[in-house]
Amino acid sequence: ENSWARIATLLCGRAYDVGVADVLRMVRAIGAAAQRGEMRHESSRAELLRTADHILQSLTMRLQGESLDTLAEVLESMVDARVGSQDFLDLLMVQVLARHHRDCQAMKPGVTFRIASVLGRLVAPGSFLRLRPRGVGHPSTSLNIKCMEVLEACVARAVGECRPEALAQLDQHYITRLCSDATARAALVRMAELRLGHTQETQHYLPLVIQLATSVRRELPEAFWWNLGRPTRDYLEELRLMGMKESSPWVLDAAALAARRQRLQFARPTTR
Repeated sequence: ENSWARIATLLCGRAYDVGVADVLRMVRAIGAAAQRGEMRHESSRAELLRTADHILQSLTMRLQGESLDTLAEVLESMVDARVGSQDFLDLLMVQVLARHHRDCQAMKPGVTFRIASVLGRLVAPGSFLRLRPRGVGHPSTSLNIKCMEVLEACVARAVGECRPEALAQLDQHYITRLCSDATARAALVRMAELRLGHTQETQHYLPLVIQLATSVRRELPEAFWWNLGRPTRDYLEELRLMGMKESSPWVLDAAALAARRQRLQFARPTTR
């Protein structure tokens, strides 16, 4: 514990001297250390998280020229390390909206689904951070809402043209808690059309789509379910029943599911 405290202090002192990618590596490393089981004292864990948050806050004035992929990576680092504040999230939402206004073609399907998914993870039950993508009534709330509207429009537009792997990474809680019924329906219909998780090319996404099908059936109202087409309902119900088999190899707990999502991101180019 003492060694990690010393390392965190050293990294904190260098946060303003290195690039964004290095800052995010620092945040993830300290966040991972704080979450390890060998941390015997809660005060030590809390101190590491405070240091990681301080390092993250060093980016506050350094994100204006960064790309959407970098902003998505900052959001993902927040969730993975379990650090960040509502004010910092609001800042990131404003930056995402600014990129869209600067170039309305910047929201490509890949980065659109990355941002949507990480925001979905923020509102998942039991989320450590308890942050609200739509804002909490601060002056910037209207910008948060506008950003969510733009993001949803980009998701809806991308659903029909995106690659299966991008669609598979769309977080279940974005579909069940953040987007409109129309956008959720479009995403689910497209997944059913692609038979996501059932084909040889997409079978490694099966745990993700099973979790999605279970969440849709559990969290969305019956009216939404019956307004889906029969092929989509059959596809989702088949997945849900597969997930009920406790001994099945695709049944994952929350930690394993998060790890699977992280592995699916390895093919992405690193932020420079």
